[in-house]
Amino acid sequence: VVVSVLVISSSADAHVFATSKVMSFSDYANANHIPLKSVKDQFSASGKLVCPAYTGTAQVTGSANILTTSAHLFYDKSCKQVAIERCTFEPLFSHEKYHLVPKGSHIGLCLIETPNTSDDWAVVYIDRPVKGVTPYKIPDFPVSTDLNNNLTVVAASARNISHSPFIVKCRARDQGYYPNIDEMDDCSTDSGGSGSAQLVPEPRGWKLV
Repeated sequence: VVVSVLVISSSADAHVFATSKVMSFSDYANANHIPLKSVKDQFSASGKLVCPAYTGTAQVTGSANILTTSAHLFYDKSCKQVAIERCTFEPLFSHEKYHLVPKGSHIGLCLIETPNTSDDWAVVYIDRPVKGVTPYKIPDFPVSTDLNNNLTVVAASARNISHSPFIVKCRARDQGYYPNIDEMDDCSTDSGGSGSAQLVPEPRGWKLV
């Protein structure tokens, strides 16, 4: 399984980052005129990833026992990789806790060792399938983000945003100052949102891009 994982962070304390809009799940439900339960069901594959060094966001992707997230969550500040089995995944709307397992998992490079943030990805396995969620679909290949796409990001938490978890509505855009990435976005969250994936709607569920 290969995926494109978005690494997003910001220090701003506001509901609008650049041209993105940060909303609580209730605000999202009201804005789209749908029940709150429906919103929670749609994004139940997202959850909190807790590792010894960092806490971020991960999502069940492709299969009920596979997560996608960012590689830097698995490294400490000295770029030493932590034991993956010391990390846990907690779905947003479940009291269950799942342990990550090293077998079959793939973690990208530490950001300190590479200037290319496209290496900041991880596909990891958990000890058992997550029940009651619809995994997000893996992206089409080759991966190509339409700059006209409206993107959705679901983040488990953030230090500077009180209504966690939350949803970010944003768009893909050019960012020429990232020479190693052809397409970026205006999606931003604070710490805790690292590992959140860009999502686009499908007829039955959501898909990573």
